[in-house]
Amino acid sequence: VGISRSERILGLAAGETDTVSFVCIFSEDIPNSTMIPFELSIASDVGFSDKYSFSVTVGITEDFETGDFLNNDWTFSGSSSWEITSDVSYEGEYCARSGDVGHDENSTMSADYYYQEDGYIKFYRKVSSELNYDKLKFYIDGSLKSIWSGELDWAGFSYSIPAGMHNFTWTFSR
Repeated sequence: VGISRSERILGLAAGETDTVSFVCIFSEDIPNSTMIPFELSIASDVGFSDKYSFSVTVGITEDFETGDFLNNDWTFSGSSSWEITSDVSYEGEYCARSGDVGHDENSTMSADYYYQEDGYIKFYRKVSSELNYDKLKFYIDGSLKSIWSGELDWAGFSYSIPAGMHNFTWTFSR
C-alpha cells in the first residue's frame, strides 16, 4: 500500500527549521513488532532533493488509558494484584501500580507476547519503596533484567527482544 501526501513549507530561510506532522493510525489487529517502512522525500524550489528511509515498529501497546487491564492478556499472581490508578501516572490519566503487600509478600503482573520480528519492549517505571528492602524487578522469559529500589522518579527503559514468543514480568516484593 502506498500513500502520498504533499505538505509545503513556504518561506523557510537558511538556518531556519519547521515541522510537518503526519498521523498514522494502524489496526488494533496488527501483529506485535511489525516494522512499517516509511520514505520521506524532500525537494526545494531551487533543485535540492533527497530521500530518507526509516521504519517504525508498531503492534501491541499498553498505556492503561482504558482504566482497566482488558487491552492485553495480563496475568496476576502473588499476595495482591496490580491495579490501575490515576494517582501518579507518567502521562495520560492512568498507570498500573503493584498491589499493597506486607513483609515477605509480592505482587506480580505478567504477559506473553509474540514478536513477528526482532523488536523492543519499552516502558516507564516509578518506584517508592524502602531502599534495599522493597524491590521492583523486571524479567524477560524468567531472566532478571533490572531491579529498582528506593525513591525513583519516572524513567523510561527499553530492552531488545528477538523474534518469537516472550514473557514479560514485573514483580514488586517486600
